[in-house]
Amino acid sequence: MGLKNQILSADDLTRQPLETKAWGKGLFIRELSGLEMENFIDKSEEENGSKLICDFVSTILVDENGKKIITAKELKGKSSKVMRDIFNQGMKFNGVDEEKN
Repeated sequence: MGLKNQILSADDLTRQPLETKAWGKGLFIRELSGLEMENFIDKSEEENGSKLICDFVSTILVDENGKKIITAKELKGKSSKVMRDIFNQGMKFNGVDEEKN
């Protein structure tokens, strides 16, 4: 296997259990890919908070196998407090808050 294939085949989008009482157990958040991070940064400069939070949470919220489980549209009616908590956990896990320091 060449170095390029080694890089491309690596499962490097780590995940961690999500800490939220509101939605129960078995949920995880995952790292964003490089392209997803670039798209998030672009969106954050263009859009208001509501759509941005739903998009971000739906991207990082996964099952134990790393599979996405819900869409942004489906999250629109969920608790803003819970959504913001997951958003903040995801930002921290992805190192976004670290970049501002």
